[in-house]
Amino acid sequence: MQPASGQVGTICAAPALDGAWLRAEVNRHFEETGEVELRYVDYGGYDRVKINQLRKIRSDFLSLPFQAAEVLLDNVVPLADEDHFSPQADAAVAEMTKGAVLVAQATDYDSACPMFQLKVHDCIFL
Repeated sequence: MQPASGQVGTICAAPALDGAWLRAEVNRHFEETGEVELRYVDYGGYDRVKINQLRKIRSDFLSLPFQAAEVLLDNVVPLADEDHFSPQADAAVAEMTKGAVLVAQATDYDSACPMFQLKVHDCIFL
């Protein structure tokens, strides 16, 4: 595969942690470090990678609809004076929800982004 540009808005293939290649959109370009911020359009999530890790994607893959939907958690915000969640907060949520069945309920919209409340569903399997 040929290298892709780091231009904001570019859809490209980017490496994932497990060695797979995923479709991603370039959200931000950091010229000083040669990195870009990516949004994985089918898997969800964000990452920051070196531009030389990006690859052009075949045009027929560009016609497929994105599979991930961006949502916000209702009534969940970072601490005051913070613009993102701390690694400790991320780890706590991961631990609380690991292996759990979650029920999502749409509650509102914020800037055209749906907001959800998540609840752990107690399942009893017979």
